[in-house]
Amino acid sequence: MLAAAYGLWATGRRGSGSPAADSLQALAQPANRDLRPTDPAKTTEPQAGNLSKAAPGPKEPEKKAEAAAEPVELMSKPREVPKAAKPPPASDRPPASNPPPPAVAPFPAEEARKHQARWASYLKAPAEIINAIGMKLVLIPPGEFTMGSPDSDPKAQAGEIPEHRVRITKPFYFGAYEVTVGQFTKFARETGYQTEQEKREKRGRNWRVAVPGQSDNHPVVVVTWNDAVAFSGWLSRREKSTYRLPTEAEWEYACRAGTTTRWSFGDDASQLGDYAWYDANTNWQRPHPVGEKKPNAWGLFDMHGNVEEWSADWDRLDYYASSPVDNPAGPDQGTRRIARGGSFYYGLVDTRSAWRDRTRPDNCGVMAGFRLARTNVP
Repeated sequence: MLAAAYGLWATGRRGSGSPAADSLQALAQPANRDLRPTDPAKTTEPQAGNLSKAAPGPKEPEKKAEAAAEPVELMSKPREVPKAAKPPPASDRPPASNPPPPAVAPFPAEEARKHQARWASYLKAPAEIINAIGMKLVLIPPGEFTMGSPDSDPKAQAGEIPEHRVRITKPFYFGAYEVTVGQFTKFARETGYQTEQEKREKRGRNWRVAVPGQSDNHPVVVVTWNDAVAFSGWLSRREKSTYRLPTEAEWEYACRAGTTTRWSFGDDASQLGDYAWYDANTNWQRPHPVGEKKPNAWGLFDMHGNVEEWSADWDRLDYYASSPVDNPAGPDQGTRRIARGGSFYYGLVDTRSAWRDRTRPDNCGVMAGFRLARTNVP
């Protein structure tokens, strides 16, 4: 829907378009010595050049004394076998060799949390983390799901078909909320960063004064794809972890949370207001602070509506027809980037899990922000 609408974000108008023991045997042998009593009359001393015959001769008294004093050992003492080392604490042990099963959709909401708990236990990692700038992230386990819309869906738009199976083979952390104004402010203060919009229009609308009544808990908007990448680079260096925009496949897998329906809660449009800010309950006015609506089964808020979110992928209209099954990352090149989730300004159709938008990476407006994935687990 943003092929045209993104160009109008700054004015608040909406356009149209589609978008894993030693052996003790030797120790039991006698020592290598003659243990029979010595008969002095038979004691011999070898002659030079003839080792087979020996002339009799007395032993030296001192050596006799020593021999008498030396106890006769009938068996060598076995060496002590070291005790087995205690196993390390559970927290220090590497993951078990057999990981839990992947989260293969469809599965009910209660199973989503079980998948997270099993993988958290296996990885010895928390199911939820809060980083140094207050960003909460939740563990998304590996899994498999159906991406896109079925041909039978009358609401399916160009680029959403064909439906195809996708496997996400590695766990990752994903932001429970969209990146907020407060978090972006820390980035700008520490680095002196100016967004692309700030550089273009010194007095125009920008992320600092994007909407009336904006607070630190509002999602940051009027940021381009390039601005989002700059923020993730700063956070990666600061946290010594890899933060990045999610791939489009990761985003939809996280959004669906085991479902195959239009939204993560089902197909009943009357429930959308419990999970999303969209045109019917915002009157097209502005985004709301993050986390005010219900989360999906993974514990992710505002995946439908509020502000749409940048993904890492380039756009190509026919990409789904040739998309790889494992970890698709989009086309290698393009002119437009994919955004997901719909916004406060859009209708219910545009908030569906499969909905896709696309625009230039240097475009921005009040309807789009972003959330981050973290690759390092734990």
